[in-house]
Amino acid sequence: MDKSRPKIKTVISELWDTYKYLIIICAVIAAALLYMLFKAISTDSPDLRILVAGESYMDEDSAALASDICSGLTNDLNGDGKTVVEFLQLTAQQKLTQDGEFMYESGMMTRFNTEVNTCSSLIYIVDEAYYKLLCENSMLAPLSSIFNDIPDGAFDDYGFLYGALSLSTLDGFDKLKPDSYICFRRMPLENEIQYVDTETYQAALELFKSLVTLPAE
Repeated sequence: MDKSRPKIKTVISELWDTYKYLIIICAVIAAALLYMLFKAISTDSPDLRILVAGESYMDEDSAALASDICSGLTNDLNGDGKTVVEFLQLTAQQKLTQDGEFMYESGMMTRFNTEVNTCSSLIYIVDEAYYKLLCENSMLAPLSSIFNDIPDGAFDDYGFLYGALSLSTLDGFDKLKPDSYICFRRMPLENEIQYVDTETYQAALELFKSLVTLPAE
C-alpha cells in the first residue's frame, strides 16, 4: 500500500474545510430543485381551466369541490388517467379612477388579457368590468352559436348572469359573487395568438353548456 497517498477521510475533511459554504449552498439548491421536480410530477395536469376574474374568490377547499363537480362533466383529455378541471383565479379589488370610473390595476388587466388571448382558459366567470371588456373586444362566442334554444338565465347575447343559474348554489361555486357573469371564449381567428386544439375547445364548450344548464337540486 502506498502510504504517501492521503487517506479518503483526510481529503474529505480538507474539502469540507475549504469549500464548506459552497457545499452547503449547492446542497440547498439541489434539495430545492428536487422538491420542485417532485411537485411538478405529483401535481395533476389539468384537462381544462376555468378563469375566475374580479372580486370573487374560492378558497382551496371550495375550489376543490367545484373542480370535482366539473370533472364529472368532462373527460380525460391529456391521457393521464385522471380528469381535472383547474380554476385560475385572478382576484383584485376595483379602484376608482380620477374620471370616476372603476377599473382594476394594470398588472391584473395585463394578466387577464394574456389568459384570454392565449386561450389557456375558455370558460370565464368574471365581474362586470371584465365582462364588458370581453364584449367590447369581441372575444366571446354568441350564445346563439352554442345553443339551438338559449337557456333561461341569459343576460344578453354573450353571457349568463351567474346568480340566475343553479350552478351558483352548488358547493364551491356558491362562494363566487352572484352578480358575476359566465361566458365562453369564441374560437380564435387564424391571425390571433392561440394555444388550443379543436378537441380541447370542443370539450370546454360542452362543459360550459353543462354548467349553465345544470338543473336545480
